Amino acid sequence: MSTYIRLDASQLEMAAEWLARVNSQTTSHCGYCGSSKEEILESLREDFVEGESTSLVAELEGETIIGMIGFDYEEEFAEVWGPFSLSSNTEETLAFWNFATNEFPQLKSYSFFLHKDNSTQQKFMNTLQAELRGKHLYYRIQQPAKAESHKLTLETYSNQDNQKFIELHDTEFPDTYYDAKTILERSLLQGHTLYFAYFEKEFVGYSFFEEGIDSIHLEYFALDSFYRGQGFGEELLRVSLYQVTSASNLNTVTLTVDLLNDAANPLYEKVGFEIENELWNYRFETK
Repeated sequence: MSTYIRLDASQLEMAAEWLARVNSQTTSHCGYCGSSKEEILESLREDFVEGESTSLVAELEGETIIGMIGFDYEEEFAEVWGPFSLSSNTEETLAFWNFATNEFPQLKSYSFFLHKDNSTQQKFMNTLQAELRGKHLYYRIQQPAKAESHKLTLETYSNQDNQKFIELHDTEFPDTYYDAKTILERSLLQGHTLYFAYFEKEFVGYSFFEEGIDSIHLEYFALDSFYRGQGFGEELLRVSLYQVTSASNLNTVTLTVDLLNDAANPLYEKVGFEIENELWNYRFETK
């Protein structure tokens, strides 16, 4: 019979090793956890530690882990790592889910990202009556080509043009995991880079990157609609990719974008990004 426990901080390395093994298989892959133990462990330490405890819950059979659920949360909203389970029994997964969510009664809204091949957890989403919100492509580029600015000037953010950035971000990404204020705060942390792009001293767009263990993730990229169709977007993307990798010891950049984003996807592929995974986003709200 299974037992459930909330993991403490001393168990993170064990959790990372198990997650790396399970998440390397597309049929059990969930979210953006990564597939290397080192990358996962860094994320767990950064986003899941709460004093001596964590926001990770494990399902055990004896002393062996057979399932795990993690909540990367803020206030009432959580991005879910999982559910990861070695069982395909939906009732067992539901019992595990109910225990995990009862550990965090303040949470009301949950977001899941499941690999398209993860039919087991897609079935569980139907049991929860979670809403399929979209399908996303996970892109990767290695060693971006050298690029120089021609029309644009790129500057690392340093407390300038905040309001123009906020207006553009809120317009392009009105319902997203980082609001503009969060990006500005995170851009001041080591391993986080926010570029502002200018044309003739006018703010026209931005790109925001966060560095991991194995790669740099392009979290957001946007160009003011007035400047589209003039080659600015491609230049902003190419130059910021080259600059962020040149300033780091990492040469791989990843990003996630809506499968149906016919405006952006051809541009990403044009500059060299290749599709690595397709992830389906579900949203579940408690009643």
